[in-house]
Amino acid sequence: MSVPPIGPTELTPMLPEGLRDLLPERAARRRAVARTVLSAFERYGYATVVPPAFERESVVARGVGGAVRRELLRFLDPEVGDVLVLRPDMTPQIARLVATRYREHPGPIRLSYEGSVVRRPRGRARRQRQLSQAGIECIGFAPPHADLEVIAATLDALHALGLRDLVVELSHAGALSAVIDALPAAVREPVADAVAVRDHAVWRSLLSGAELAHVERLAACAGEASELDGWSAGLRALGHADVVDALSAVVAGLERSGSRVIVDLGELRGRGYYTGLFFEVLADGVGSPLAGGGRYDALLGRYGAPRTATGAAIDLEAVESALAQRGLDHDPRPSKVLVMGSAASRAATAARLRAEGRAVSECDPLDEETLSRLVAWEGYTEVLRPDGG
Repeated sequence: MSVPPIGPTELTPMLPEGLRDLLPERAARRRAVARTVLSAFERYGYATVVPPAFERESVVARGVGGAVRRELLRFLDPEVGDVLVLRPDMTPQIARLVATRYREHPGPIRLSYEGSVVRRPRGRARRQRQLSQAGIECIGFAPPHADLEVIAATLDALHALGLRDLVVELSHAGALSAVIDALPAAVREPVADAVAVRDHAVWRSLLSGAELAHVERLAACAGEASELDGWSAGLRALGHADVVDALSAVVAGLERSGSRVIVDLGELRGRGYYTGLFFEVLADGVGSPLAGGGRYDALLGRYGAPRTATGAAIDLEAVESALAQRGLDHDPRPSKVLVMGSAASRAATAARLRAEGRAVSECDPLDEETLSRLVAWEGYTEVLRPDGG
C-alpha cells in the first residue's frame, strides 16, 4: 500500500511545542554571538567544556530545586534501563564534572560552556522551551573576588557584542531568603509567594511584630546602588553586615564598568539555590534578562566535592533581541559565491576561491529565472560562470 505524501501544512505540527528551527541566517548570527561571548570568557581564563545533552535523572535532581525537578523531561534508556533527562540547566552538569574529572584539581577552576537547555516556559516574554545559553562557572575562588570577576566577565562579553546600555541588578540570598526560611513553617511559603510578587497586603496579613518589620525593611531596600550606604546602618542592626559588605565590595568594583547598578534586597529569585550575592543584567526593551547568576556554595557538596562556587549564564536569544532592537548586526558571514557551469570547468574555480578563504557553492547551469530565485534565497553576492555565457 502506498503512503500518501505529507503536505507542508501537515508537517508544521511535527515540531514539538516550544521548539523552533534556526535557518542559516539566524544560525550564523547565533554562532557569531556565541563565539564572541566565549572569546570574552576566555580572556578571563575560562576554558570551554561540552557536557552531554542529557544526564541520568539522579545526577540532575541533586542540583535543581523541587519545582524544576517536577518539570524535567524524562525518558528511559532502553539499553540499561536508566531514567534520563534533558538538561534544564548546565550548572548541575558542571558540578558533576568537577566532582569527578576535577576532584584533584587544587582550584580555582574556571569553566565555560555554550549549548541548549530545555525548560518549561515561564512568563509572558518566554515562549520557547529550548533556550540557548553561554555561561561560566568559577569554582573554589572566594567572594567577593569571584563574584566581581563573574559579573565583570559577563558584562565584558555583552560589551563585546556592542551592548552598552545595561543595568546590573544585585541581590543577596543572605537577606530576605534567610529571613523567610526562619519563619514558622505554616507561613513560610505563603509569605515567600507574596514577597515574590510584591503583594504587601498578603504578607502583612500573615506576619506581625519583629518578623513583619524585618521583611518590610528588606523589601524596601530597592533602588540605586548609591542608596546602599544609607541602608547600611539599618541592615547591620538587623544582622546583615555580611550582606552589606558583600554588596558594597561588588558595587565598588563595578563602578569601572560604566553600567548602571541597582540593588534589590526584596528579590527572592533562586531561593534555596543561591547562597550569597546573585544578579541579573537587564536591557531596555527586552522582556527577559540578558544574563543572570550568582553564588551557590552548597551545590558542589551535593556531589561529594564541597567547594565555593559562583557562575553566570547569558541568554543568547535575549541578547539577539537586544541586538536587533538596537540595530546592531552581529553577522560576520563571508560573502557567498555561486560558481555555475559544467563540473569540469567550475571545479577548478571553486577550489581556487576556497583556497583564498571564500565561501563557494557550485551548481549546474540554470535559466535566468531560477538563478534569480536561487540568488535571492541564498544571498549570493557574486555569480561566476567559468564556461562563459
